[in-house]
Amino acid sequence: MITLLLAALAAAATLLGNAPALAFARGAAPWTVVTCHFVHWSTDQFLWGLAVFIPLGIACERRSRTRYLLALSGSAVAVPLAIGALAPAIGSYRGLSGLDSALFALLACLLTSERRSGERATLFLILAAGLGFGGKIAYELFTGSPMFASELGAGIVPVPLAHAVGAIAGVAAAFAPPINFAFLTRRTACS
Repeated sequence: MITLLLAALAAAATLLGNAPALAFARGAAPWTVVTCHFVHWSTDQFLWGLAVFIPLGIACERRSRTRYLLALSGSAVAVPLAIGALAPAIGSYRGLSGLDSALFALLACLLTSERRSGERATLFLILAAGLGFGGKIAYELFTGSPMFASELGAGIVPVPLAHAVGAIAGVAAAFAPPINFAFLTRRTACS
């Protein structure tokens, strides 16, 4: 499973890696657009991110690996680029939460499309979870404090923009037109 491989990568990068060199910051190496998601400010932030990433990742990957990969790749690039463009006060970004947000939004969309006609309870739960997610973003935006990870470090603040952009990437992946990878397996005969 791709999810478990990425979780192991995040564990290695957070616990063994050089976090400042892998974090996204203006003027940093180009690869930090991707590596920033796998390093964290604290073990607490890492554990919360991983606790969300693994179950959401497995659920999305099982339902649609293509859309899962679209959500992850789209949010991996969009989140740091949005932070760089729209949040000049954020000097450095680290964490899985932008990817977590993409997976949450993708799963909500996939479950909505899977529900059978008349399943109001499922729709109600999806709407309640979506409202809770919006409430989390609002809480962090207005308080400047993380809702879950309590130990980020001195001067480190949550980045609700990362969560909103991640969610947008997840919705975009859910509604993207189907991708046909058959062209990768076609063979042509030479005469």
